[in-house]
Amino acid sequence: MKVLIIAYSFYPEKNVGAIRTSYWAQELSKLPDVEVEVITKCQSSESLSYKYTTVKPQRSSIFQTLIQDEGLGWKKDILAHFNAITPKPIYDVLIISGGPFLHFGLGRKFKTKGWAKKVILDYRDPFSYNPRFKDGKLKIAIKKLFEVRMNFGADIITSVNDMCLDYISNWSGSEKIVLPNGYDERFFPDLTSLPEFDSNKTIVYPGKFYWHSHAFFNVVSRLDMRLLHVGSQDNLDNSDLISNYKYQGFIAQQEMADFLLQGKIGVIFLSDTPFESTTKVFDYLAMNMAILIITKGPKKIGVMQELLAGYENVFWANENEEEISEGLVFLQNLELNFLGAKAKDFSRKASFLKLLNMIEYGA
Repeated sequence: MKVLIIAYSFYPEKNVGAIRTSYWAQELSKLPDVEVEVITKCQSSESLSYKYTTVKPQRSSIFQTLIQDEGLGWKKDILAHFNAITPKPIYDVLIISGGPFLHFGLGRKFKTKGWAKKVILDYRDPFSYNPRFKDGKLKIAIKKLFEVRMNFGADIITSVNDMCLDYISNWSGSEKIVLPNGYDERFFPDLTSLPEFDSNKTIVYPGKFYWHSHAFFNVVSRLDMRLLHVGSQDNLDNSDLISNYKYQGFIAQQEMADFLLQGKIGVIFLSDTPFESTTKVFDYLAMNMAILIITKGPKKIGVMQELLAGYENVFWANENEEEISEGLVFLQNLELNFLGAKAKDFSRKASFLKLLNMIEYGA
């Protein structure tokens, strides 16, 4: 079986999209009779278990004045790359991952040319309508025209949760399947009992702050708790940072479990869009942590509520000091409920097994 993965972001980048497709490539290449090729704009000098081809973004498109999406020009670069190849390779499966998204039109081109037998478009996030972006009606309509046309080339459309899938147009009748991200089981312990955290007065946060919560930082300071942070410091208000806040830079996935063991409580910040399902929640579940969810919208709704249904180590708070304080005090004193073997349902491996079924490996 020959599998081609086209992903703008890929290893060695460390963003969520790059980690997702890099995992697939690594695991697919371990399987007997599977030949994997990756095309990306990234570069790696390492010796990998699959073919790694860099196609640099060089071309542009007149449509980029309407939609700022790097995939428009990159699609032309990839087609130029394939037009120079003789004879043309034939792939059993083509997986195209976003974002950006407008290189997804390659799926239809590959099917028409006979270069791919099955095409999977992995959106991850919504494209034409994403409530987080507050686009106007005209821009949404233009993006939807692109989306509908691209999806006619897809056998399967995937995203990280049901709500994201519902936002994606599907006039083509393509099969829609949820492929969550999950925690990387290769780098997390297989817990047989509750882990021993360094401190129940320490909060850990791996990732970017998409908005700064003054109320949260005020409460952490007032309760004399400690906040440990790794990842991007974008959007943080430096004037509001407290002495209890400790920044530990960027870490590799292999270091995540040890980072999380420093504190009993993990925090998640949600906006008022209920489709959000941040990847860090899976890492928290892998370590059986207490989870504080701070939301700008209604509590206990949307994808996050569905995902955490039945998990007892959670407290939801609106973005105000009273509720955040109540939540942190509650979680400090909470006797954690052990998730046990159910945690494996939230792993990347569980999602990868769904992907294998989609591509009919071993059928």
